[in-house]
Amino acid sequence: MSDRILQLDGLRALAFLAVLISHLGLLPAGWMGVEVFFVLSGFLITSILRKRRAEPHPLRHFYANRVRRILPPYLLCLAFSAVFFSISWRHVWLFYALPLENVASLYHSSEIGPLGPLWSLAIEEQFYLLWPLLVFTLPRKALLWVLAAILVLSPVLRMAATPALPSFWAIFYLTPFRLDVIGAGSLVALLYESPAACKRLKKCAKPMFLIAMAALVVASRFGCNRESNSPLFNCLGYSVIIVMSAGILMWAAIEKGWLFSLLTVRPLRYIGRISYMAYLIHLPMISLLQHIGLVHGVLHGARLAVVSVPFTFFFASASWYLIERPILYWNHPNKKSASEIASAA
Repeated sequence: MSDRILQLDGLRALAFLAVLISHLGLLPAGWMGVEVFFVLSGFLITSILRKRRAEPHPLRHFYANRVRRILPPYLLCLAFSAVFFSISWRHVWLFYALPLENVASLYHSSEIGPLGPLWSLAIEEQFYLLWPLLVFTLPRKALLWVLAAILVLSPVLRMAATPALPSFWAIFYLTPFRLDVIGAGSLVALLYESPAACKRLKKCAKPMFLIAMAALVVASRFGCNRESNSPLFNCLGYSVIIVMSAGILMWAAIEKGWLFSLLTVRPLRYIGRISYMAYLIHLPMISLLQHIGLVHGVLHGARLAVVSVPFTFFFASASWYLIERPILYWNHPNKKSASEIASAA
């Protein structure tokens, strides 16, 4: 696999734009963009781990690279939010010092202001506390069995836990219930290594995506959705979303057609490249612009929220060129590895 699969930058951009438009109040189902983020993360990180497993000290290098990629934008987002918003740091600082932002989003949502989207970062980091060790120590066949177990057991766990949970947010935010979405991307990465498996993936990718999307549309018409917090949706609904996300990932990564042409358009690829910071900062930016407009009576509602979009992209671009990119490439012994780190955020 090449250093960077360019069309996946475009896919990441579409996933971010779906989340952004959802938070602007214009696309209720846009939260599913986060599921695409998770599948992409599993695919890219697992691919990198598999290629680096024979190098000296691969585990140490992996975590050092994750810190180099994840921490600077994360700290910048926290600093921005600390300046402009009243966040109860006394109650929540430990959640943000550790990868427990998803727990803060679930139990302290009224105290964290616009930092809610950081829950997804916590799920990724918690998953990657153990997964690299498994990749570096287990053979490919054993990893396939581990992922198969995750894909089977996670839906069962969601269904079993549903009666004990007061709302859908616990299923949505907590890592034990979401292991299969990152695991699906990891499974695609392992299958991607085999030319024979790639041929099969190419045949089934588009049908997987289209059938899963159609099933979700039909289910929503009958009130079976995330908000219903039903055992049926929590068991199968999320799994169908994962199939849809994995399907579009495989369609984008393997097949050269109109989707490939769309995802490799330069502006879309650029948005994908800066999407990590854009994702972190977009809700703080929306909240800040809404507050300023409310105080000064400039704009209100959806119009004001839309004004935040260019500010979000400007902030993310400045972060990429002034902070993220210099840190990634500064004194890095392997420029190819630095490029891969950037692609996996």
